[in-house]
Amino acid sequence: TTLNSEKDTVAFTIHAKPVVSLGEDFGFCEGGESVIITANGGISYLWSTGQTTNSILISPMTSTTYVVTGTDSNGCKNTDALNVTIFHKPQGSIPYIPPVFVDDDLNLSSGVWTNAAVFEWQGPNAYTSNQPNNMIQDVTTDEAGMYYLTVVSPNDCESVASVMVTV
Repeated sequence: TTLNSEKDTVAFTIHAKPVVSLGEDFGFCEGGESVIITANGGISYLWSTGQTTNSILISPMTSTTYVVTGTDSNGCKNTDALNVTIFHKPQGSIPYIPPVFVDDDLNLSSGVWTNAAVFEWQGPNAYTSNQPNNMIQDVTTDEAGMYYLTVVSPNDCESVASVMVTV
């Protein structure tokens, strides 16, 4: 006995996953302005934050990883992750400077700062210095006023402090 057999052909289309991209990992200074991150490579998106647009506004307080799943027109999905590192600003303060008399020396002290790499002083009479501690000899009333100290971290985050000098 011979069985009748029928043949049928099934065609499969295999689609490649979309290339979903968030770009390079990055960092920014604590307390900085919010940043927009944008995904591309899909036609719809789902973020680890629950948002569903291709761009989201972030302002993390701590280092955070953002994950997005992108879906293409064929329904295929792929993910990408972006690490955002929060860099800390320098912390510290300038100590009080008692009044100085004309012809005395003015000692500018930055005080104790953590996470500090660069010190930049600015003050009256076009005063500038990149040393944390300075002495201005034989002061006049021209040196009286507000002195500003910008302290920069190794990651280029800035903090600014000031001290009033009376002559």
